[in-house]
Amino acid sequence: MNYCYLLYIPGTNRTYIGATNDPAHRLRQHNGELKGGAKATKGKQWTQAFYLSGFPDWSTTLQFEWAWKYHSRGKPGLAGKLKGLKELLALSRPTKTAVPYAYWATPVALEATQSQRTALQKIDAATFLLEIQHSPSMSAQTVESLAAQVADMATEISLLQTRLTEALKKSEPKAAPAKKTPNDPNAPKKPLSSYMLFCDRTRKASPGMVYTATQLGELWKALSAEQKGEYKVVA
Repeated sequence: MNYCYLLYIPGTNRTYIGATNDPAHRLRQHNGELKGGAKATKGKQWTQAFYLSGFPDWSTTLQFEWAWKYHSRGKPGLAGKLKGLKELLALSRPTKTAVPYAYWATPVALEATQSQRTALQKIDAATFLLEIQHSPSMSAQTVESLAAQVADMATEISLLQTRLTEALKKSEPKAAPAKKTPNDPNAPKKPLSSYMLFCDRTRKASPGMVYTATQLGELWKALSAEQKGEYKVVA
C-alpha cells in the first residue's frame, strides 16, 4: 500500500510532508537510524503525527503529496498543514491530471495510533480529519458525483460519435457517374424530320455549295406549305 504522512518536531513549527509504502521504516530513515532520509529532515528528531491511506497507486500518492505541500504553503505548524490538507480534500481531485477522488476504490483514510489521535484532538484544525472513517462503501455524495461524471462522459461520447459519422461521410468516395449505354448499331435509325430531309436533299443537289444553318433555315421558310409537304417523312 501507499501512504502520505506528516512529521513534526514537538515544541516547534517544523513539519515535513512525505510519501512512502512503509511509514515506520521511513520515519527511522528521517531520524537517521537508517540510511536514505530526506535532506530537509537530516539531523533532527521527528515525530509522526499520522499518515493517510486509500491511494490507488504510487503515482497518485506522489501527486497528493505535492498538492498537500502546495496547499500548505505559508501555513506553519501542524495546524497549518491540517488546513492545507482540508483544502486539498475539498477538491474533486489532488491535481488537474490526477484521478478524481470519486474514482478511487477507497476514500482517503486517517491512520493513527490512539496516542496520535489524542494529540490531534487538541488541535481545532484536526476536527475534520478525526471524522474521516476508513470505509470502502461510497457515500451518497460520491455516488451522485459518479453519476454526474458518467452522464458527462456519455454526452461527450455521443458528440464524438456524431463528429466521427460526419467525418466518415465526408471521406467516402463519390459514386462514379453512370456509364452511358453504347448505341446499338443494329437499332433502327430515327427518321429525319421534314426540315432535316430538306437540308439533306438541298446539300446533295448542290454539292459545290456550302450552306450555313441560317441559309438553310431561310430557304425552308420561303417554301410554301405544299412544297414543304414534299419533304414529309413517311414512317
